[in-house]
Amino acid sequence: MPDSIPDSPHDRNDDSYFAELVARFFNGPLEDGDLTALRSRLETDPAARQLFVQVARLDGLLTERSLESKQALSIGTDFLEQPSGEDPSNLSMDDATVQAAIREEDVNFPADESVELPSYPASGQAVPQGLLKRNAPLIIKVTSIAAVLLLVVGVATRLLKSPVQPQAGNPPVAISPAPLPPAVVLLGAAVRAEWESTTPPLPGGWISDQPLALKSGWVRLDFPSGTTAIIEAPARFRLPSNMQINLELGHVAARVTAQGHGFTVESPSCRVVDFGTDFGVAVAAHGQSDVQVFQGKVSFSPATAGTHTDAGVSEFLTQGEGRRIESPGGPVIKTVADKDAFVRLAQFNRWAGTQDSTLDQWRTFNEQLSREPGLSLFYSMNEADQALLKNHAVSTAGQYDLPTGSTHAPTWVQGRMPGIRALNFDTSRQQYLVLPTCPMTQTGQLSCAVWVYARSYVDYGSILKNWGDQKCGAFHLGLAGATHCLEVQLDGTRPDGPNVHENDPFPLGQWVHVAFVSDGSVVRLYRDGKEVASGPSRPIQNNPPITSMAIGCKTADDGVTPIGSIAAGFWDGQIGEIALFDRALTPQEIQQLSQQGRH
Repeated sequence: MPDSIPDSPHDRNDDSYFAELVARFFNGPLEDGDLTALRSRLETDPAARQLFVQVARLDGLLTERSLESKQALSIGTDFLEQPSGEDPSNLSMDDATVQAAIREEDVNFPADESVELPSYPASGQAVPQGLLKRNAPLIIKVTSIAAVLLLVVGVATRLLKSPVQPQAGNPPVAISPAPLPPAVVLLGAAVRAEWESTTPPLPGGWISDQPLALKSGWVRLDFPSGTTAIIEAPARFRLPSNMQINLELGHVAARVTAQGHGFTVESPSCRVVDFGTDFGVAVAAHGQSDVQVFQGKVSFSPATAGTHTDAGVSEFLTQGEGRRIESPGGPVIKTVADKDAFVRLAQFNRWAGTQDSTLDQWRTFNEQLSREPGLSLFYSMNEADQALLKNHAVSTAGQYDLPTGSTHAPTWVQGRMPGIRALNFDTSRQQYLVLPTCPMTQTGQLSCAVWVYARSYVDYGSILKNWGDQKCGAFHLGLAGATHCLEVQLDGTRPDGPNVHENDPFPLGQWVHVAFVSDGSVVRLYRDGKEVASGPSRPIQNNPPITSMAIGCKTADDGVTPIGSIAAGFWDGQIGEIALFDRALTPQEIQQLSQQGRH
């Protein structure tokens, strides 16, 4: 393709001709000679370069309509062919030059310039004539520019860097990508946040580019563009600029303003670039990355061989879509967005606000508890649908939901206080529930917490039991025989499994918080947050011969029907919130659980 400018009535340094080239560049493909003229002017005139980028940003780099235009991918591909043979038509959203254009923050007019910005209509409508005016002779008239293409800006940046045959009087000018602006991000608020650092950032303080590790809780980052990001622990991240989060571990939910278009979240497995979006990125400890779009659109590009520059693999994700990569360089799996998988801005702000009532505090605590690491089952009893006992543990969402409409099921009643619900078990009617498959520990550790109310004593009174007659499972929580003392037995897969019990009879006629914790060597039994018994334990097996969990009774070896003897121990009273953890809770965590929802 020739590099000389074809015969033209225009002088390539003529400002009107340059304005026409800019307008046509953003509206569709240029003729080869015109593209050469545009490149030559941009390479030799700093003011022209400033105006070019300003027009690009002015017209909305990230407008949806033009981003999908195939014209953008075919502008001068032969003319712009790189020495390596790379075809710029394969430029992707993760290309470094595109990112540099996105992050361009310092394109300002010189002091002798003034700019009148036109008001722009909604995407997809014609843009009325706008005027960028300066006192110097250069006048740029942009008429009917279609929504500006981010990919075109990437091509333009590459264009400025690509070699060109020198022309008389116009030696090439080396253009370096704009540096990332320094990170100046405000820590807007924190909820139960604990950092690994001995000098942690505090709400209201500024965060610079440094490795950060959030051990627990949630924080809100406020960016200068108005973009907000909720970080959920455990998390490790850094902020290389005002427009990017590098997420090594944890959850981030971003709500991006129009001024923040191009905001980027980068994980070891992928890069996500915003297009006016509400989206989330999660990185697990084993390397899995999940991307979910709640509103708007993002560009998603997986990493290849530890890099984020594999051109041509980017794709757009829109509302409701998601992608998962099990490990860096692994295959991309299509998923759907789950609104409960991330703590988003409105929920966080509600948590960070003042809760006046005990009920509000209880609801907020339960929402936070549902996201607790290691929580495998959580029946909060806070159900609108009383035909279902819903599992609210985020890590096992969609599993372990339990219908409550059977003939032998307990009935819903008011629980520990108005607004809190519970299940009422009538021993005379032998009411109970059975979860066919109970979540089993994968760590050998196990913790359980449950609120219970006993109306009367029942021999072998059953609260929760993954236990049959001869086939014993992971745990057996209830009252010990006719002594009616609180008791827990663990890991019945072998003889002499751990067994501890309290020495005093269980209280009647009041709500009691019951819990046990086994860390694999010691089992501890708690009542109302206080340890009442302990003894030696062992790692709990994850494949017991009985897999179901009965609530309010003990089953036979089939794991389905109550055992046909007094040992069934049908509970007489109420059972409230139930939580199982695949880890050992600390005494402080047990104490905190026991205090929630108390008057």
